[in-house]
Amino acid sequence: MSQKRSDPLGDNIDWFRQASPYINSMRGATLVLSATDAAMHQKTDALLGDIALLNHLGVRVVLVHGIRDQLELALQAEQITSSFHGGRRVTPSEALPTLSAVIGRERIAVEAALSAGVTGVSSTRTNVVSGNYIKAKPYGIHEGVDFQHTGLVRRVDAVAIHAQLDRGAVVLLSPVGYSPSGELFNLRHEDLATEVAVALRADKLIHLLPKRDMRTLERTAIYQMSPQDTDVLIARRKAMIEPLKVALSCAADACRRGVRRCHLLNAELDGSLFRELFSRDGCGTMITTDGYDGLRRASADDLLGIEQLIRPLEQQGALVPRAREQLEHDLEHYTVIERDGLIVACAAMFWHGDTCELACLATHADYRNAGHAENLLNHLKRQAKMAHARSLFVLTTQTIHWFRERGFKAGDLSDLPVQKRELYNLNRNSKIMLNSL
Repeated sequence: MSQKRSDPLGDNIDWFRQASPYINSMRGATLVLSATDAAMHQKTDALLGDIALLNHLGVRVVLVHGIRDQLELALQAEQITSSFHGGRRVTPSEALPTLSAVIGRERIAVEAALSAGVTGVSSTRTNVVSGNYIKAKPYGIHEGVDFQHTGLVRRVDAVAIHAQLDRGAVVLLSPVGYSPSGELFNLRHEDLATEVAVALRADKLIHLLPKRDMRTLERTAIYQMSPQDTDVLIARRKAMIEPLKVALSCAADACRRGVRRCHLLNAELDGSLFRELFSRDGCGTMITTDGYDGLRRASADDLLGIEQLIRPLEQQGALVPRAREQLEHDLEHYTVIERDGLIVACAAMFWHGDTCELACLATHADYRNAGHAENLLNHLKRQAKMAHARSLFVLTTQTIHWFRERGFKAGDLSDLPVQKRELYNLNRNSKIMLNSL
């Protein structure tokens, strides 16, 4: 009996059809790619070939490359001491010749690989340009440590970079900048990528990291976060490795300053850029403000707004009545969404060991179809997952199907934590809905 042959071409055609809308939406978009040298050296040819292909698809690409590991090796070889403090290298003046040599070597290697164009297509050459687009200033003295020739970005020549992107070139930036007086400063490439993305008003900032640095995100299957989620993750994961912490922090900062979406990708995953940009589910972690406008932790000033939101629902029997004193006591557990001074949605989350309780999820009657309740639910689920919660539960009388449609399953009294089980109101007969994290 003959076996049916596989059809790899057919699979590619199906993928291309599904990717077409995303390819069309990315044409003319500005991407800033931040790549650690560890990531670049793992998959240099394939990764740079994919970047060249993005350029030929009409995507405007700025590539900021790192030199952290290569510089460390070179300094050790020359027996030059250069310590780290607070996640930044202290760059003494005697390290500058080595810094310049490493940057020159890395830049030439990247330019050569990009100039080769798309892998296997000799007629496609990529125009790569570098230039003096970055003005820098000294990082200074922090906690008594003089960082010497370590710097911060002072100004990005966005007009000049845009002019090169308009010509169809890939702009390659190395992590150095010059002061007006001609001093050379060593920049952290993640900081440089952030400032460039903000200055260019880029559509996306993408951090390309080696697999070893992405393990924390991949193990917990965190696919999307808000900047607030990111802050919580960094604060809770004390043992997080420095490159991931820096990339997450810079991504959250870029989002707060106007870059709509930032992505963290495993650069060693073949085709990670295409998987993330041209498919519905992606393959990395996205940090975005989409759907999170006005979402924040409640403060004392929100008490009246929360009361005005939940009192009608309490009267309808949809929510358990809460005294003002109880609301004040529990306020730190509440998250709200505000629009022009009006609290339009709220929710609370309480911890019971390794289980979380979602409570008081409410939306203003005029905003019921805007997706605010779902945004709050997803936000709180991500926070629970990042804090290693095992499950999330809710007690509800009138929104059973809403929760069921979002992955919750019916439970019983034995599924509740002991302290919550003892307080269960049999007369109210609330349904217990569970969501495994």
